[in-house]
This record gives sequence, structure tokens and C-alpha cells, in this order.
Amino acid sequence: MDAISDKNIATDTHWSLGLIDHPLLLTFACEKYVLTQDPVPFQTTGPYEFVKRYDRVYLFRNRLFLPLGLTFSRYLPEDVFLRLPSSVKPAALLLAVVLSDKNIADNPGLSELTFDELKQQLNQSSPVDAIALRRATALNMRSFRETQIDGTVRADGKSILVLQTPFDPGWRAFVDNRAAPVLRVDAGLLGIVLDSGEHEVELRYRPPFLVMGAAVSLGSLLILVLSLWRWPRVQLPE
Repeated sequence: MDAISDKNIATDTHWSLGLIDHPLLLTFACEKYVLTQDPVPFQTTGPYEFVKRYDRVYLFRNRLFLPLGLTFSRYLPEDVFLRLPSSVKPAALLLAVVLSDKNIADNPGLSELTFDELKQQLNQSSPVDAIALRRATALNMRSFRETQIDGTVRADGKSILVLQTPFDPGWRAFVDNRAAPVLRVDAGLLGIVLDSGEHEVELRYRPPFLVMGAAVSLGSLLILVLSLWRWPRVQLPE
């Protein structure tokens, strides 16, 4: 996303300020509230409204916040997205999901957003319009925990549900109580393929090597118990 310059990576990664200078990316990343001791930038620019002051700390609310879990029926090839100017990438994320060549081949039926169509949409509509559309088709969350997410979502056609959380192979997805594959989308986020219609979506997280680790631990314990049982007892002199 070019949020960090490639000219001084060592310093920028060590002293990263996150997405503070990228308001659209902050919105995409589900920023709803801001706590700050410097209210001036939020009073003069951006879609922030003042909520309350706590001594020296000011609370602002992002009026354009997006929920966790956005659906997209159009996609951009990853190689096309990576060639876009830095200033265009945040707005492009609100219009289409970014897919690698492998994910495109494995999921026919999605409609590609061409570069010319992307340029036309960016010229004819504002990010506010795209945010309103994303809200209308977002995941309706029922419960949220660090290892479990449940909700409902409606897709008007073949779509991909993008959760603004890092992809990890430990996530397992269930759509309408049936196992569904998880995808690495948007160059690193978690995605789930949806067919047209209303769906129950469940996400469960389990560390990828939990079963293997438990099996190794159990085997080691059995070997230890067997060794202690068969080990010859040492008679100590009286």
C-alpha cells in the first residue's frame, strides 16, 4: 500500500506511525474512534466529529468508518493493483478485491474491474459513495472474539467477503454450516468466497500446528511413562 517508503525502510519500520497519514486506509482498516492529545488536525480536516474530552485526551469519531467484513463482486488482478499510483490504491480497495492469478483461476465467475473502468469510477464517484456501498453489503456481525467470528451477509452474485484482518492458515471458514476455503486477498488479508444469496458465516481460528504439537507432546509423555515403568530400580545402600 506504500504506507512506508521503500527509500528508508529500516527507520520507517522501526519508528512506524501506522496509517496516520492515510485517512482512507484508516477507514478501510475499521478505524472508528481516535484518542489524541492534539485535537487540531482532527478538528480542521477529515471526517471526524468531536465526542468528548477526558482531561488532556480528546475523543473523535470517524463518521465514515467501515465495519469488519466487506463484500466485493469485482476484482482487480494483483499485478495491476501493484502498478497503481500510491494515491490511487486506497480508493481502489473500496471498489474491488485484489486477487492473485491463482485465486482468479480457482474462482471463476467473479467480474474483473479493468483499469479503464477503475479510472472511470474514480473520476465519476467519490470515496463517500464507495463507503456507502460497502456498508450496505457488509457482514452483519453477531459475535466477535479473537478466535471466533459469526455473522450473516447477503451477496447479490458471486462475491468475496474480505475481512480486514491478516490472512493466516489457522483460520477455518464455514458458510451455511459447510466448510469453505479461505483466501489470501488484498495482498495479505483474509477472504472467503460466497455464492449469491443470504449466508451464515462462521470463522474459527486454531493454531496451524496445534494437533501436531499435541500429538508429539502426548507421544513424548507416553514414552516417558513407559521408560519410568521399565527403568530398573536402583537400590541405595543402607
